[in-house]
Amino acid sequence: MSAIRRNTKVRTNRYRKKTASRRNKNYGGVLAFVKFCGSIIVVAAMSTAFIFSYDILTQCDYFRAKAIEVEGTKLLSMEEVIETSGVNVGDNIFLVNLMHVRKRLLSHPWISEAEVIRELPDGFSFVVREHQPLAVIDLERKFLINKKGEIFKEVKDNEGESLPIVKGLNYSDLKVSGSTESRIYGAVMDVLKFTAEPGSAIYGKGLGTIKVDREMGLSICSFSNIGEINLGFDNYFSKLNRLKNVLFFVKRNSEYERVDSIDLNNLDKIVVRPVFTGQMASEGKEV
Repeated sequence: MSAIRRNTKVRTNRYRKKTASRRNKNYGGVLAFVKFCGSIIVVAAMSTAFIFSYDILTQCDYFRAKAIEVEGTKLLSMEEVIETSGVNVGDNIFLVNLMHVRKRLLSHPWISEAEVIRELPDGFSFVVREHQPLAVIDLERKFLINKKGEIFKEVKDNEGESLPIVKGLNYSDLKVSGSTESRIYGAVMDVLKFTAEPGSAIYGKGLGTIKVDREMGLSICSFSNIGEINLGFDNYFSKLNRLKNVLFFVKRNSEYERVDSIDLNNLDKIVVRPVFTGQMASEGKEV
């Protein structure tokens, strides 16, 4: 008995696959549409909530400023700072642009740094730092410079009466932001800083005038009984330290009516030109 074998081949049901694929595509499209609509609804809901919250924050009396505090002032009054800021009691604290307020504060010539803080729920705090004036620069018009050597305002009224005056500089000598200062301007700043240090011969006595000579260097006038003190260029710290000994010598010699000048250009050969009591002409004397 022979066995009869038949080659049986299973045919793929292409119709069923196409149907399933079509169903999957339709389902995917519906799902994407549902997600898109859901996203729109969520965005709309969040926008509505944001607008509603913003209206509550900006219209609620609970967030109106009741106090404005100012810290860091010495020369300026609290009222002047608040007026410059443009902020008023009663303003909604969330409607005030802090960056714009800071810019307005920095526009004041006496304010070098400013910080604006929103104090919840009903206040503002301004922390300012004023320029520290170091001297007056006389350029036919007079300007105040700070401890960084930067001009920050023109002198008006009685400003800077107790500060030293610098004469003989040009506009080209001044320190401009981003550039290096000239040699002569650096020399002026060195003298101003050294004379302001405790222990300096000038400290506490008030530096009067710094005169600039581009060939001879710097000279200062500070004491009522002494004319010019010539410092020349460089080594100002050493020269001002030696000046203490010279002043002690001058004070000890009571026969001097006054001193016409002290020359400290050469530390190895200091020249004092005194005017003796009853004598009209000055004589040079080496110390």
